Amino acid sequence: MKRLRIKARLLLVSTIPLIAVTLLMAAWFLGHRYYELQNHTKNEAHFIIQQLESASEYALLSHNNTLLENIASATLTKQEVISIAIFDQTQHLIIFQGPNNLRQEVINQMQWEKEDTTKNALIAPHIIAYSIPILTNIHDANNTAKSQSSQKLIGWLSISFNTSQNELEFVKLFMSTSLVIFIVLVIGILLARHFLFNINNILLKLKNGIHQMISGKFDAEINLGSSLSEINELQAGLNQLAFTLKNQEENFYQTLEENTHDLSRNLEILEINNAKLDQARKEALELSRMKTEFIANMAHEIRNPMNSIIGFSNLLLETPLNTIQREYLETIQKSARSLLFNINDILDFSKIESGKFQFDVIPTDIRDCIDEVLQSLAPNAQAKKIELISKIDLNVPSKILSDPLRLKQILSNLISNAIKFTPEGTVTVDVILKEKEGKNIILQISIIDTGIGVTPEEQKVLFNPFIQIANPVTHLNSGTGLGLVISKKLIEQMGGSISINSQPAQGSTFWFTINSEEIPTLDNSSTHYNELNKFKVLIYDENPVVASQLHQLCSDWKMLPTLSTDVAELKSTLSKNNHFDILLFGVNQFDSTNYELIQLFAEIKNLFKGLVITLVNNNQANTKNFLLAIGTTLCVSKPFARKKLYQDLVQLLSAQSNTTKKPIEELASLQSVRILVVEDNPANLMLMTVLIERIGALAITASDGREGVRLAKEHKFDLILLDLQMPNMNGLDATKIIRTEPGKNKNTPIIVVSAYLTEYDKSSLISAGVSDALIKPFDEKQLQILITKYVEQKKTKSAASKKTNGVIDWPLCLERASGKKELAEIFLKELLQELPKTRSDIEKTYHTKQFLTLVDVVHKLHGACCYTGVPFLKTAAAEFEKALKNKAPEAELESLMRVSLEEIDLVIEEGKKVAIQ
Repeated sequence: MKRLRIKARLLLVSTIPLIAVTLLMAAWFLGHRYYELQNHTKNEAHFIIQQLESASEYALLSHNNTLLENIASATLTKQEVISIAIFDQTQHLIIFQGPNNLRQEVINQMQWEKEDTTKNALIAPHIIAYSIPILTNIHDANNTAKSQSSQKLIGWLSISFNTSQNELEFVKLFMSTSLVIFIVLVIGILLARHFLFNINNILLKLKNGIHQMISGKFDAEINLGSSLSEINELQAGLNQLAFTLKNQEENFYQTLEENTHDLSRNLEILEINNAKLDQARKEALELSRMKTEFIANMAHEIRNPMNSIIGFSNLLLETPLNTIQREYLETIQKSARSLLFNINDILDFSKIESGKFQFDVIPTDIRDCIDEVLQSLAPNAQAKKIELISKIDLNVPSKILSDPLRLKQILSNLISNAIKFTPEGTVTVDVILKEKEGKNIILQISIIDTGIGVTPEEQKVLFNPFIQIANPVTHLNSGTGLGLVISKKLIEQMGGSISINSQPAQGSTFWFTINSEEIPTLDNSSTHYNELNKFKVLIYDENPVVASQLHQLCSDWKMLPTLSTDVAELKSTLSKNNHFDILLFGVNQFDSTNYELIQLFAEIKNLFKGLVITLVNNNQANTKNFLLAIGTTLCVSKPFARKKLYQDLVQLLSAQSNTTKKPIEELASLQSVRILVVEDNPANLMLMTVLIERIGALAITASDGREGVRLAKEHKFDLILLDLQMPNMNGLDATKIIRTEPGKNKNTPIIVVSAYLTEYDKSSLISAGVSDALIKPFDEKQLQILITKYVEQKKTKSAASKKTNGVIDWPLCLERASGKKELAEIFLKELLQELPKTRSDIEKTYHTKQFLTLVDVVHKLHGACCYTGVPFLKTAAAEFEKALKNKAPEAELESLMRVSLEEIDLVIEEGKKVAIQ
């Protein structure tokens, strides 16, 4: 079938048009001839009928039946006429001549006629009867001598004609036409077949020749045996191709033999190398595993004693010491911190190089990050009398999506380097909004110093690992040479870039960009900063940049600031206008031997009797005490933290004005706070106990995880501190048990303490229910901030609960139901019935990562809360829904989910009490 496929197609292509044309012409001819025969019969019938009509008119009028019979007999002599019938005007048969079997058919046909018109009908096979009325003219005369004629029906005439002769003639014509068509088609097909047979022979020869070429018989010459020039050209081309392929085959086998020999030799070498590479790969993987394990173990083993060393050295510095002891202890502390800094750099560099470094992208306040870094590095800068300054443009968003820990790490590396290589002067952090497109933004952060600068040769290798630039101030290389490398890699992974502009002896500017996303904040200027509204403040600082920064901040806080650029202007302003609420007086250095500044301060106090906040680039207790002794109201160390300065201003001005403004509350007392501390290292356990007791809280201790779980089941705590790596039971397993099994601390905040955390550890901790993490080594301030954070959250929540009449606010329920008690009870009852199922759905969809379904569940919960008085649950559901829609990081979602579940539990528990009452 495959061999004849092309032949069959060519045959069809050549014969189908011939058949179609022949059939169309025959159909047209036969149709035309059939029409002519039918038309001839019809014309003949009309001619005979017209003659009979005239002849029958007289016979009917005279009632001469004999004449009618003669007319009928004469008509039957025609071959095509079969019968003739004459009827009177009432259609009564008068004369009928013809076959008797047609008599009744003719009579029946006449009964069908209802009008005086000519009709025809088929009354028998091949017989057509024509019926016409016989009419006569009647003449009438009137008075006007005008005549008018009309026609009168006097009878009917019916004649039957035989059409079989026409049909016989048409059949003969059809047969002869079909014979002609058949002959033409046979001749055409025979001619086409002959042509196709020749083509097929050529194709078969061509196929055989190609098969020979495929099988490698290039010597066989192809002979297609055709006189056509095109076929001969094809034949010559194929023979030339065979000749070329033969030559190529010979060359190929020769080359193949040579390459096979070389390949076999190379394969032997490759197998040996592969075996070596496989072994090396296994060794590398094992080394990598051992390296990771070693780093984790070393981090734990080193940071644990470092935590004790730094912690107890801080505590020891606060005890009475002689000069030599204090100097030795400060050296120990500096060395320990330097060692810890180097360890952190090596660990971070190792994680980056292994590709295991990840970011926790969460809402971040860029201003808070900068303030925290500057505060932590302030002692080093103050020791060298360097002033740290931050300049942040107003259009820089308050909140962005970033990793605050890594951002502070980058800033700390760059600012500490700037301090290290700056003998005197300033180090400025300048933040601008470089680009903005929708929510997407690019921030540019510059660290500008007045130091020794960097030479072009040093700039070329500045970002290479383990490269250290000698400090001409100390003539020593310090650090690991990894700080800038780590910062560069972190910045690049955050979608930014870093560069430097510097000239020797002219300072340096390190700048970097980060790609982020702006987060809209609810704390706008119209509602957030209102405690300082309309207070008048006079500002002076030796450094114009700091003075400008203070002026901008006070304007943002809706104060009425006045800026003095020099001492003379300051004195003049105070002498002319002494109605300021507060004076911000900033200097770089101040001590008891600086008589010029002391004299200036005395003159200012004589001119201004109000509140004075002195900002000084010094954190020494004796300096602060001296300033307080000579009349300053509050001494603030530079660089100042924006939020802390704002709180100080509010507290001072609120007390001074004696208005209804509520001052900023001090940190909540921790006297009644009970904290469970679980730590297997005795030194660290002792340190944590001392630090907790120093801030006024009560520490209950346990030396391993099992004991900690037991205490958590038996006693209620305000906070739990768990070491992550402990014998018998680690902190992760202990957290899971506390969260899942019955006990008194299922919702108590749990903070894990560890020397080393991987990304896997973080995700596992979040899933287990850990609230926060504290990395060793830590200081007293870090611990106090973390403890205060969770204690304050609990107390704030409790105070808010009292303010709104509890978890279920019945007055609010009535308000939402337009004061209708019955409707409020229905809304509350329906909510309480749905809450257990909603709680289960939230947990199920969250843990199975069905976040689209979770959005619908939380949205439904939020909507239900809008119709009743459960303000805390409504707020928690709204924040959870917003975070889900904004695709917040999983850590934030985990925290918001737990808050929502806690609020649901509280509402359910309160609902039971309401039902009991």
